[in-house]
Amino acid sequence: MWVLGNVVEHAIKALTAIAKDRYQHFAVGAVIASAALIVAVPLGAWWRWCPLMVSMIAVLTAAVVKERKIDPKADMQDILWTLAGGAVGWVVFIVFTLTAR
Repeated sequence: MWVLGNVVEHAIKALTAIAKDRYQHFAVGAVIASAALIVAVPLGAWWRWCPLMVSMIAVLTAAVVKERKIDPKADMQDILWTLAGGAVGWVVFIVFTLTAR
């Protein structure tokens, strides 16, 4: 029991060390990726990986435009956190696409 409590305590310390801004970028990346996948699913009839490509391009474009054009100082870490959020949806899409046929 003591070992589990120690592991949980270290995990909580590690998660609280991450800035709130990073969590927000992660969440926005996941939302944009999911929305783009839902909208692009009809394109899957043309090529089954097309929705994935549309989603990846949407998340990358949103992340780069936000950092380069809107923020006064571009931060590559913000772009990476946004892409990591998008990767959550992409992994789910890939698993379902590979197991669907």
